[in-house]
Amino acid sequence: MKLGNSIQEAVVKNWTTILQELNHTNRIVDILKMDIEGDEYIFFPSMFDSRNRIFPKQILIELHPQQDNITHPFFEQLRNHS
Repeated sequence: MKLGNSIQEAVVKNWTTILQELNHTNRIVDILKMDIEGDEYIFFPSMFDSRNRIFPKQILIELHPQQDNITHPFFEQLRNHS
């Protein structure tokens, strides 16, 4: 996942790194809100595959469908990790 803005070069961070940097490693994450311009299809599979089993209770996300055949599997993956 890339975090950044149009001025600075994007930084790639995974779910475990984000939790560590925010000091949320032993906390419940109530809401995760993100708009990562298409990288949601990369971020969430890596989050669910990570060794860190802390997942948000709610996810607010703006989807950027790139191909029709990845949207339904994306939601299926979210349902499987509820």
